[in-house]
Parts: sequence; structure tokens; C-alpha cells
Amino acid sequence: MENNHFHPIAGQIYQNHNGIKYLCLESEGFSNVGLFISVSSGYVLLAHGCKQNDDGSIEWNCSEDKGFHDVHKFSELYGFDSTGKSIVPQDDDEPSTWAEVIKIEFEGVRAELESLVYYDTKQRCFNENINPTTYDQILESAEMNALEQYTEDERFPEWNEEAEYLFRTEYISKIKPLAEEWEAGIMYHAKLVDEYEKGSPAFGDETATEYFTDYFNRFWGRE
Repeated sequence: MENNHFHPIAGQIYQNHNGIKYLCLESEGFSNVGLFISVSSGYVLLAHGCKQNDDGSIEWNCSEDKGFHDVHKFSELYGFDSTGKSIVPQDDDEPSTWAEVIKIEFEGVRAELESLVYYDTKQRCFNENINPTTYDQILESAEMNALEQYTEDERFPEWNEEAEYLFRTEYISKIKPLAEEWEAGIMYHAKLVDEYEKGSPAFGDETATEYFTDYFNRFWGRE
């Protein structure tokens, strides 16, 4: 079986030659290095020398153990369920129920939140991908974007009473708890950073916990 070095793409699921499916979490430029998580066990590894066989399966020259993590969180972020099956419709795949539409939109908000701040496992630091937004802006953006897409996207079923009900009860009402869950996750990682760094503050004179407490106070309108 022939194989060639290839550049793994973050958000794609690949099957190893041994049958195990891996979700690519990060990749470095156009190199053949990728960070993968097993969709079955949550085992994370940094693979060097990634190769793809002619049957589509992949393998690598060597890997670094990165421990076990919550595979459900990462899978949902990239639009997959826990088995690796896509939960996001492709261009030619129309959602058949409004419940499916709600789930798609909800996962979109989750991904948007994750893009604000993320923890770089390789550099052991937090990074801000875009300019921080206020908490009110997150809620307003989630509601307006979804409502416009619901009523204008031709892939979706016709807007009706069921859509209105699900939009108000299963979507809007869950945005706040989702944001709070994400914030709690960031603060939990900040605490782990503080414990790891011990007496060396992660952000100059501030600990990670102090930095992100100030972050949420400033940008989530709590001052």
C-alpha cells in the first residue's frame, strides 16, 4: 500500500490504518504535523510525519502523548457527534426538522464562543483570536443571526409556529447557560495554569485567574 506525506486539516476526521478514528484539532501551517484526538477514547496525541495511504487511511512516523481530554466538547465544536458522524448538513443535505436546525445553530454559537479565547496546549498559554465582544453583543448576535438565517435560508423548512416555539424555548433560552459554561471552562483552565506555573504569573504581574477575571469583567459588562 502506497502512502504519501500530507497536511492534516483541523476539523476533519481521519481513520488510522489500525481502524481508530481521529479528529484533527490543530495543524501547523502546511507541515505534516497534526494534533489529533481519538473520537472513541479521547486520547490526544501530536503526530509527526503524517502520511495518507491510497485507501484514505492515515499513519505517522512518531507521536507525542498529550493525555486524555473531553472528546465530546471537541467533536461538537467541529460539527460531529461522539461517533464521528457529521451533525452539520452539507450543501446538498437539507435539515428535515426544526429540531435539527436548532441544533446546528446552537453549535454555531458554541464554536463562536470557542473562537474568542482558546487555550494553546502546545504553548501552554491562552490566545485571543479576535477582538473580545461584550456578553450582550454575543446574545444579540446569536439571536439576530439565527432569526435572519431561519427566515431566509432556503435549506430550512418553512417558518411556522413550531419554529417560533423552538427558537424561543430551545435556542435563545440556552445561549446564556452555554456562555456561562464556556466561561467556567476558561476559568478552570486558568486555575490549572496557575497551579502549573506555581509562583510564576502567566501574564506578567497577573496570574491567569486574575487576568481572565478582569477579562470577563471588562468585556462581559460587569464593571
